[in-house]
Amino acid sequence: PHAMTTAENPPALDADTLAEVSACLGLTVRSADYLTSGAANHVFRLKTAEDSLIMKFCQVEHPGLFDCEAHALAHMRQAGVNVPEVIAVSERFLLMSDLGPERTEITTEDWQQLGRQLAALHRVTQSQFGYEHDNYLGIWHQPNPLHDDWLGFYLENRVLNYLEVGKNPQVLTAEDRCGIEKLVYKMGHLVPPQRPGLCHGDLWKNNVYLAQDGCFYLIDPAIHFGLPVSDLASNQLYHCFPDAFYDAYREAFE
Repeated sequence: PHAMTTAENPPALDADTLAEVSACLGLTVRSADYLTSGAANHVFRLKTAEDSLIMKFCQVEHPGLFDCEAHALAHMRQAGVNVPEVIAVSERFLLMSDLGPERTEITTEDWQQLGRQLAALHRVTQSQFGYEHDNYLGIWHQPNPLHDDWLGFYLENRVLNYLEVGKNPQVLTAEDRCGIEKLVYKMGHLVPPQRPGLCHGDLWKNNVYLAQDGCFYLIDPAIHFGLPVSDLASNQLYHCFPDAFYDAYREAFE
């Protein structure tokens, strides 16, 4: 088993990785301070003589993981959404601009700004659900084949395929699986038809970042063209954004 990451036992970057990053930048990395860890990556703040950067580092390679994230961030930026700037990408790491310390006091105006940004993202549309290529949700492969209807796309690629990953095969009974499938089919009658919208795909409180400059940034996307309401629903799983966010979103989206 992997050792748990704690404040007393933080991960560190080895000399070979630091040398690879330095060669990529054309600058010597003077320090690498551990910040946090997610399902797939460790995050470090790197400092050179000229700048400070954020590095996402994955010890276990997932083919194309960071290429997919860099592509998603670029697509979101084109939609008018604030995202970190990608500096460099490789199979093992992603280097991005440093947004600085996160601001902890969030005003009503800040939440409204975030709502308008998400609405701008969701207004980007195409004729089919899915995406131009598969990508990742955390460390899990996220299939994005093109579908004409949202129910087929959602059932096959956002529900059934994930029943087979992680601990789900051991935890879910046959009865559980049947109930989940029935629920999704019922959603076809409960959710009104919607055009495909460009979705963040993993929107929750830890994937929005309020920088000191007063701008919200969206991070760690699992981008695809899906139901915009799915982004709104996912952020309620762990931490419901305040009414100001939803009010501004509805006003800007409609």
